[in-house]
Amino acid sequence: PLDRRQPVARLAEMVADSGVRLVIGEVGGTALRGVEQIALEELRLDDQPATAPKVEVAGANLAYVIFTSGSTGRPKGSVITHAGLRNYVQWAAEFYGVAPGQIAPLHTTISFDLTVTSLWVPLAAGGSVRLVPEESDLGDAMREAGREERLRPVKLTPAHLDLLDAAGLNARRNVEVLVVGGEQLYARQAAPWVRAGARVFNEYGPTETVVGCTVREAEPADLEGGAIPIGRPLANVTNYVLDRDLNPVPAGVAGELFIGGAQVARGYLGRPDLTAERFLPDPFAADSGARMYRTGDLVRWRTDGQLEYLGRIDQQVKLRGYRIELGEIEVALSAHGDVQSCAVAIVSERLVGYVALRSGVSPAPAGLQEFLRERLPDYMVPVTFVFLPALPLTANGKVNRRGLPAPERAGGGERVGPRNATEETLAAIWREVLQVAEVGVHDNFFELGGHSLKAMQVVSRVQQRIRVKPGLRAFFQQPTIAALAEMLGTARRDEWEAIPPAPPRDHYELSHAQQRLWLLHRLGGQSAYNMPQAYVFESEVDEGALEFAFQRLVARHEALRTAFVEIDGEPRQRILPEVRFALRRIDLSGEPEAEAGARAVADEDAVAPFDLERPPLLRATLIRLAPRRSVFLFTMHHIIGDGWSGNVLYRELFALYAAARNGAIRCRPCACTTRISPSGRRRAVSPPTRPTG
Repeated sequence: PLDRRQPVARLAEMVADSGVRLVIGEVGGTALRGVEQIALEELRLDDQPATAPKVEVAGANLAYVIFTSGSTGRPKGSVITHAGLRNYVQWAAEFYGVAPGQIAPLHTTISFDLTVTSLWVPLAAGGSVRLVPEESDLGDAMREAGREERLRPVKLTPAHLDLLDAAGLNARRNVEVLVVGGEQLYARQAAPWVRAGARVFNEYGPTETVVGCTVREAEPADLEGGAIPIGRPLANVTNYVLDRDLNPVPAGVAGELFIGGAQVARGYLGRPDLTAERFLPDPFAADSGARMYRTGDLVRWRTDGQLEYLGRIDQQVKLRGYRIELGEIEVALSAHGDVQSCAVAIVSERLVGYVALRSGVSPAPAGLQEFLRERLPDYMVPVTFVFLPALPLTANGKVNRRGLPAPERAGGGERVGPRNATEETLAAIWREVLQVAEVGVHDNFFELGGHSLKAMQVVSRVQQRIRVKPGLRAFFQQPTIAALAEMLGTARRDEWEAIPPAPPRDHYELSHAQQRLWLLHRLGGQSAYNMPQAYVFESEVDEGALEFAFQRLVARHEALRTAFVEIDGEPRQRILPEVRFALRRIDLSGEPEAEAGARAVADEDAVAPFDLERPPLLRATLIRLAPRRSVFLFTMHHIIGDGWSGNVLYRELFALYAAARNGAIRCRPCACTTRISPSGRRRAVSPPTRPTG
């Protein structure tokens, strides 16, 4: 599985390492070179058999590959077998009591191994999965998912429990089974759920052994202590606590945890050296070919047979449920041209980058963060940088990590206190969430130790106390109290001010963005703002239904019937009541170089200019290569849409196409409009330049 929110370069590296030949995603998703991509919306499933295909799958066959952080700067993919996955899913369904009709919420990315519990276990047991929208925060999701249903299982990390606690949702009585994994679980986090009647399980296991390998149900006695034990091994899984010479250690003595049994992965995909280092022959197993996985985790047996987790042996760390190799971040940071040397550490549960710059270079933390975001997931980007003349070293020339200084307060200079009641309330929320004594209205939330989960806590508390919910994305872009207070004032006004469409007339003003694009078009950039897309149909295409779907799309949306004309020397947009649309058809099925011909047509179509005075400012071409293989080209001009609205149009087009093929199409004019008066534009929080969709 791939998380489309990760940098394209990282996704491309994982695709290349895995040898993937086909990627299934969404219309308008991330474009990856050298691999065929299919959008789910384009898949024709209605004419496929309803029975499962007959496929012979052995237990040793590959089930999936999940990539985690690698210390060399290259992600490593764990090769999980069907036998390993089956062992965990069957055990979990029985152990957690999952049965048909029960519901489990899925709120994490599918590239996170936590999803194995949330997705496969309920489905295998005959239950159902409630998908949580990407933009929803966890608190809203838990409220909505369990409004009427009982949830079993709910898989979370301890950091998620802290988030729910901050939102006042730490004892949801509709949660029957709560499975917690990813990092250390503490009694204070589990106690409210146990007291509310939920069964809480502390599950431990690395990605290299599917997901869970040991488990402990939190008992009343556990709630009086600190950390909850990680428990005993699952069925068909073995745990060994060994010393440096791989000899077992007695109860009460710390050692490294090794895992054997059914769930051990084959190894790391295409990494035989790393596989040999982490997957060792199992000297304790009856099977001479068995292997055990070296976790790097420090544990000890209790006298009652329970395992206690003590921490990491190496530099690998866990932060908010994500396993991170600090070395991978250091490798990426070292690639920046301004960096002489660097180190990364965790200080007070936040990533801090220590950097010695090259001579003559000025510190630019924002630039370093942007550089890393192009290469690493957000959770691996340091929130704070400390710039040093040189990194402290040990006697043998290695970085002296204990000698790295604590980061100073972000912002420096004089701190500006709250200046009004809203800023006072926000400052109090920040102090609670960040657990700091002082904050200024211009302090950066993330440089003070904030991260995405803490930001969600802020949003939740703001909604509770000020009765306005700020946009999480906007908060990420301007993470200061001053900016958030201004945003809330705007949000309150917007809540009550609906902007009506302008009354019908012959023509309308252009938005500022449209004026710019119109002028650039007139100056000679006729094809610079074309937005071409290409898709491959691996099935027979109903050309008439596709053309009819386009005609319905144009009839529904005013933006697709808009002409950009010049009246009295000024650009204006004129919405036509009707516009004709025809699908261009090209048949290359008998040509020896059909694929090359299709590429040539696509290249030509991508740069062909539009006449802005003659709508629709979009066109479509269907190139037939074989009876069940066609290339579909779709190009529109940026003046009527952007990537966001384009995705909306693509989804609607394919929905209309499917309906047209089934003879069940119903289509009403879209209620949205681009007709907004000048006064409405001035009142809008953001310019309403986006076409309807």
